Amino acid sequence: MSKEIKLSDLVKDKNVLLVGNSKSLLEKDNATLIDSYEFVIRFNLAVGKLHNYNIGNKCDAWIYAMCRESVIAETFRCAKIKPKVCVRYGKPYNIGKLNITLDVNKNVVRQAVGIQPNLHPSTGVVTTWYMLNKAKPKSLTLIGFDSFKKSNFYTAHINATQFHSEEAEDAYLKQVPATIL
Repeated sequence: MSKEIKLSDLVKDKNVLLVGNSKSLLEKDNATLIDSYEFVIRFNLAVGKLHNYNIGNKCDAWIYAMCRESVIAETFRCAKIKPKVCVRYGKPYNIGKLNITLDVNKNVVRQAVGIQPNLHPSTGVVTTWYMLNKAKPKSLTLIGFDSFKKSNFYTAHINATQFHSEEAEDAYLKQVPATIL
């Protein structure tokens, strides 16, 4: 019987970069910097849009929280830069070459970050918490995280604030032991 692969196994002792989806990514050319990291993680719908922007080509893991499998499949199909590993919360979904689930309880993260029960921690904040508390990479850097102050780089509007807590996530990110670019 083979051991189940976890994201923590893949990032152990590596310099990890979490690439958020903020429009701030487009303010300067970060492509070379992003691609220079040992392990690059991208989130949700952005993976299907990367090829339209100069924000690097590297995608070692794609972490997504989308519920509808049709959205997952379409996002992956549109991705010209295919992730090496596809990571989903909860129920696994087979897409790509290596599929794993994120072994984290969002309620634990919600409580640790101070998010109200009716709101959800963003995929980026859940992953940040996971990296710092379960994965233990050599280093952790975040780029493109602004706690929803700007829209995503691939859309003109901000709709995440109805599901996430801008204030709680911003306060959490300001105190994490990670480099934030």
